[in-house]
This record gives sequence, structure tokens and C-alpha cells, in this order.
Amino acid sequence: MNLASKRIMLTGGAGFLGSFVTEKLKAMPVPYQALCASDGQSPRL
Repeated sequence: MNLASKRIMLTGGAGFLGSFVTEKLKAMPVPYQALCASDGQSPRL
């Protein structure tokens, strides 16, 4: 899959599934920017 000319916005990148997707995207040979935001609270079950 060629993502070099695409923009991807991933929400929930620190969660269980999102962390796996984040690692896969970072391993691809394309430039990326990361912006992390948190409300400072842990998820509640």
C-alpha cells in the first residue's frame, strides 16, 4: 500500500489497538508527523 502521498489521522493511538496501528505506520518508509494530546486521565472501565 502506497501511503507516501496520503494524510492519515489516527485517533486513539495510545489505546490497545491504536498502539499496534501506530507502530505499523511508524515502520513504513514515509515521512510522518506526530501530535499527541491527552486529558491526563486514564481510561475508566
